[in-house]
Amino acid sequence: MDLHHSFGQNTAGMSFSDILWTGEHWNHLKHTGAPDGYISGELPLDMFRAEFMGLPIGVPTEMLAYRLLGGGPSPVGGMKKVSAISLLHDVPVRPRTQDKEWFGFMSQLWKMRDQFQAHEAQKLYYWENQDYVRVRPQHCYVTLLQHKDNGVLAFISNLSRDKQRVTVEFDLDRLRLQERSLDVFDILTNNPVKMSAEGKLSVDLNSENWIYVWLRPNGF
Repeated sequence: MDLHHSFGQNTAGMSFSDILWTGEHWNHLKHTGAPDGYISGELPLDMFRAEFMGLPIGVPTEMLAYRLLGGGPSPVGGMKKVSAISLLHDVPVRPRTQDKEWFGFMSQLWKMRDQFQAHEAQKLYYWENQDYVRVRPQHCYVTLLQHKDNGVLAFISNLSRDKQRVTVEFDLDRLRLQERSLDVFDILTNNPVKMSAEGKLSVDLNSENWIYVWLRPNGF
C-alpha cells in the first residue's frame, strides 16, 4: 500500500502502509521551482532528516520532486539535483508515469543495489560516519553502505552552489578493507575511480551533483 501524505501525517493510517510518498509541500513553487534552481535552499539537510526519512513512523519514504523543479515534465538533470540530497539519506526520488527517462535511470540504481545486496548492508550516514570517512571541502558529504562481504558503496554529494573538487578519505581499517585488493569504480558508468593505497580519492562534482563509488573486493 502506497500512502500519499505530503500535506499531513495520519499515523494510524501509516501503520497499514508499505511506503510513504511525500514532497508536495512546495505548492508555492509548482510553477517556478526552487529559486535559482538551488534545491538545497528549499530542502536543507536538517529538514530532510526530520520530515522525509520515515524513521519516526517506521515506514520507508520516496520523494516526490516535481514541485521543486517547477512542475510539468521533470528532466533527469533536475531529478539528479534533488537526489543529491535525498540519496544521502538513502531515500529515492520516485519516478512519475511521465518520467520514463528517470525511471530508466533509477532502474540502474536499483539493479546495482541488488547486486551489492544493499538490504543486508549497514548504513553509515553522513552525520554519524566521521570515524569511517572524512570529506572536504564544506557542503560536501558522504553516506556509506557497508556490506560484510561486498565492500562499501559510497554516495558522494556536492551540495554547494559551486563546482567542487571533492576529496574523500576512507578509514580502510575501520571499514575492514585494509587487507583486501579493491576495484574502485563509478557504478553508473563502470569507469574506474583512482584511489590511493591509504584510501584517498578525489572527484570533480558540479553543484548539487553526486557519484556512487563502489569499493569492491576483487573476486566479487
